Amino acid sequence: MTTEQPNGNGAACPPPSMSAEDFHELMDVLHLKSPCILLAEDDQSMRELLASVFRAEGMEVVEVADGGTLIRRMREARIDADPFHSPDIILADIWMPDATGLDALMELRRTNALTPFILMTAFPSPETAERARALGASALFEKPFDIGDLRRAVQRFVRLRRSMFET
Repeated sequence: MTTEQPNGNGAACPPPSMSAEDFHELMDVLHLKSPCILLAEDDQSMRELLASVFRAEGMEVVEVADGGTLIRRMREARIDADPFHSPDIILADIWMPDATGLDALMELRRTNALTPFILMTAFPSPETAERARALGASALFEKPFDIGDLRRAVQRFVRLRRSMFET
């Protein structure tokens, strides 16, 4: 979903559901706020490691420890319906208590949200990888993974999401 609607002279216009004032405020906020990651990982040491890596990069990290909380936080953030307050990317383990990362991804895609969603798993299988692709996962990382590869993927998807809102 892009907020740009050509107006004939190449400039971006607000989508029909948004006032011009709100549109320009959104553009200002998106350019000023730090990228935000919603991080779901039930392994506390892995969650803390990932959070520290992304915070060191200047990103805001919201941490949750299970899939049920992830789904609740996604609903509270009104992902993509409210770009002012929603995360730029979601990074989730697949196998967590209460709900899986795949369950959360399915919930997100039901709302047609375009927020990038990266999955991680220590228990890869061809079936899981296929389901992740079918649900629209942005990427799937098998643990153990190279943290540099994950950082680059997160940065790429954050830039991509933010470019959807640029004028």
